[in-house]
Amino acid sequence: MNLPKDITKPFFSYGIFRPGEIAYNIISEFVDLNKIEKRVIKGNLKLRDGILIYDQKGVDDIDGYVLSFKEGLESEAYDSIVKLEPGNYYMWNDNESKYRKEFNILHGKKSEKGIDEEKKFNDPKIWNNLFESIWRDPFIINGFNMLDQYAKVGISLNRQYKEIEGFDEGSFNDYLKYQMLYLFLSSILERIMFLNGGFGINPNKQKDLFSKDKTLTKVLDQLVNNEDFPQFKSPFERVIHPTNDPDNEVKWSHEGSNNINAKKAMDYYYQLRSNITHRGKTGMKKHILLIESFEELKYILRTFWSEKETESKKLKEEIDNLIVQRDERN
Repeated sequence: MNLPKDITKPFFSYGIFRPGEIAYNIISEFVDLNKIEKRVIKGNLKLRDGILIYDQKGVDDIDGYVLSFKEGLESEAYDSIVKLEPGNYYMWNDNESKYRKEFNILHGKKSEKGIDEEKKFNDPKIWNNLFESIWRDPFIINGFNMLDQYAKVGISLNRQYKEIEGFDEGSFNDYLKYQMLYLFLSSILERIMFLNGGFGINPNKQKDLFSKDKTLTKVLDQLVNNEDFPQFKSPFERVIHPTNDPDNEVKWSHEGSNNINAKKAMDYYYQLRSNITHRGKTGMKKHILLIESFEELKYILRTFWSEKETESKKLKEEIDNLIVQRDERN
């Protein structure tokens, strides 16, 4: 997606680029805090593939922020936005929009197709509660809750499962259940990586970008010191062979220290997901590793999401206070 025609105009954010949302940090260094404004505009928010898009034809109130960028940094700011926002979902309001003279805003492409809109729900309050902030994202929050429920049904973390000997139907069925749970968890992983700045890039690059996140590093430190995960107290080596390239291997060596190599860990967790997807190969003789990996990754993602929410909301509170103080002075 190209930059808007006039990059000197501010940007109206109604979604994840709002202060307090997950992607604001990506552009925060470019924002002129002396000019930031809260604003309510008219339109309609719709949902395509779990992403909010704006349709100017509606008459609903849309809360957002007008973000002015620092002089000389406008190009970098808008470049950061277009690198994240998928061009097949959005377009700029360059040609026709009731707000085109005031600010740049991302409109939904073909907003009448493949869309769920608020008016189609029985109770609009349900829609607003679920999607007014990314931190309430039901694909993530409800997903974690469902994983907790399903993991309790007929499945226990039994550390005596060193391997499946022959064909023990009970153990094998537990193995299949954990494959199912791990794939479900992997869909949450991919959504979090996508929302955390992985728009417009392939999953492997999303994974590498996610591995560099400072919040993830903090969460991995918490994992090591969590008594529910004694496996990290001692050195280990986990090796998995990609289904499409069995001569290759993804190796994660942990020294038993307080530090986890984030890239090696995420490479391993993601390769495990890929092997399950491709013909169910996860290493039946290492059943316990599948169970442990599921519990570890669930903890990592849930804690990461919570930490990110806390960090983002703290920043939003600071910005809102700044706006109030500025308005009072004026």
